[in-house]
Amino acid sequence: MSDGNEWRNQLMESLELRDKIEKANINMFTSFETLYDRAMQAEETLAKLEATDAQGELQSSLEQNQQLSIELKNSQDNTRELETQLQQQKTERLKSAKEVTMLNRAVTRLTNKLNNQTEEYQHKNKSIELINDEILSLSIQNNLLTDKVDKLEKENGDLVERWIEKVKADADKMNETNAFLEMYGSKNSDP
Repeated sequence: MSDGNEWRNQLMESLELRDKIEKANINMFTSFETLYDRAMQAEETLAKLEATDAQGELQSSLEQNQQLSIELKNSQDNTRELETQLQQQKTERLKSAKEVTMLNRAVTRLTNKLNNQTEEYQHKNKSIELINDEILSLSIQNNLLTDKVDKLEKENGDLVERWIEKVKADADKMNETNAFLEMYGSKNSDP
């Protein structure tokens, strides 16, 4: 979008510069018109003087011509000065345009860099969220497995106790049976 407005801005700057230059030179054009009108009047006066051969009028016309020559020289000096100023303004405008172009490029480059970093941060944030979700999931699984291990250890302990009690009961029965058999066997062998 900035490229679309940039040419408009440059066109407006060029038009404003042209108007400024033309307004700056309007005095010069007016001076030239005045000088031209005076020169024409001087020529008409000179022609009248030649026709009438009036020496006084001729002298007056020559003085007017001399005055007009001085004004013309002054106008030409003003014109050169205005042209110099115009050239300086053009140079400054070109320099400013180059600086604006460089600044626009820098802004574009920095904007692209910011967009890339923003995208990278968003990607990293998503990755962190996924890792946090995975950690939470593993923590829940760990808690469930810890509960299951505790339950199985308790169950195993209960089974071992019951087995020991059964083995003990079986041993006691065997001992009783052996004691009974010893007693019964010793009664039979004593006659």
